[in-house]
Amino acid sequence: MSNTCSVFRNIMTEIEMIERLKRLPDDINALDNDLRKNVSDYLCASEEKDRLIKERYAGERAPAVTSRVNGFSRDAQDKLDFYDDFIDDYERYIDNVVDEYKLLTKRKEEARSLLTMVMTLPANLTRVIYLAYLKRLPVDQLCENLFMSRSTYYRYRHVAIKMLAESFDPEK
Repeated sequence: MSNTCSVFRNIMTEIEMIERLKRLPDDINALDNDLRKNVSDYLCASEEKDRLIKERYAGERAPAVTSRVNGFSRDAQDKLDFYDDFIDDYERYIDNVVDEYKLLTKRKEEARSLLTMVMTLPANLTRVIYLAYLKRLPVDQLCENLFMSRSTYYRYRHVAIKMLAESFDPEK
């Protein structure tokens, strides 16, 4: 029973490796300059932006008349509650942008690590993985370019994926 479980784990690892290889070109190019600029703008100027938002809101929405005990009319209190919700949403938005940036950065680092591992495979296996997953060539064209049969291609691909799955650790 334990052999079956270990074989199943290896198959799942190989399937996960295939999925990683399929998205490798996209992960390598994951971060564009606009996202980097937006994140740096949010992180570097967040206090200033918050201050400007509060000043603008206070100038446009400050209540002119107060009639409640706490100093605000019901309408003004509703506007202030809306403003608090707005600031909370704004902060959540910034947090989401930063989280997305961190996720993309992590995926890019993992992709670079995986690409390094692909390039350290034996030459035949590297060519097969490189052309199949990075260049995304169809199998027929890949076999023609490498002067190999389809069965040889599938054998090399399987060996390469198995080697990558056994040695790849995304946490490194």
